[in-house]
Amino acid sequence: MYNHFTWCEVTSFDLSEAMCFYENVFGWEMSETIGNYSTCYSDGKQSAGLLKMTRNFREAELPSFWLPYVRVDSLFDMVNLAVELGGKIEVHPSDFIIDGEKVGRYALVRDTAGAGLMLYEGEDLGGLDEAAKSDARMVTNQLHVDSVYGVSKFYEQLFGWKFTQDPDGYRRYVISDMKGKKVGSLIELDKKNQGVKNCWMIHFAVKDVGRTLRKAKNFGGLVIIDLTDTDYAFALVQDSQGAFFCIRKAA
Repeated sequence: MYNHFTWCEVTSFDLSEAMCFYENVFGWEMSETIGNYSTCYSDGKQSAGLLKMTRNFREAELPSFWLPYVRVDSLFDMVNLAVELGGKIEVHPSDFIIDGEKVGRYALVRDTAGAGLMLYEGEDLGGLDEAAKSDARMVTNQLHVDSVYGVSKFYEQLFGWKFTQDPDGYRRYVISDMKGKKVGSLIELDKKNQGVKNCWMIHFAVKDVGRTLRKAKNFGGLVIIDLTDTDYAFALVQDSQGAFFCIRKAA
């Protein structure tokens, strides 16, 4: 499905450490590392990618980070449109290779709020489990920004997404496609968190949240927001190299 999320990956300074962390926390099985990239599998299904931090990202002093992929019909057209709408191209269109095989092409784009995401043209990678029935797979993505205004217009014109106020939460919005199917969500940061780097936050569903949080702490991660300490339906975790992600209860 075009203009929907299809994949996610974490960029880390130490690939071996990242593999150890996610193998133990999520129980992922890892493919052989090819070209500084390893594919993660959950229950035999492709779930995510691990990428060693590239030199240009190191020189830019970027932290370790997770990024979601949005599948598009024409990468060339969407990259040009993103620039016209005020976005910035961080990585120009390049071949995307998984387990040694080219599956498509991608480009890293930053929206008008500075949040990064990948535009991807190619086969559906199947990294999204919207039903949240599997363990340790991406189930949704959430945009964390200072304000919905401005950035919503960027995505409305780029993907045709619609932003509507979430009746269940103040400063929260539901993101839907042109047919009304939910794509993700947006949270406006409160005043104490404004000025923090705007980003897309990837949510993974797990069968046992408490056990997963304990493992994350045991293997060098930090639990920033625990499910028991907030009215949110997710916990916020930082891995052993600083990349943030969220976990929630699987169906």
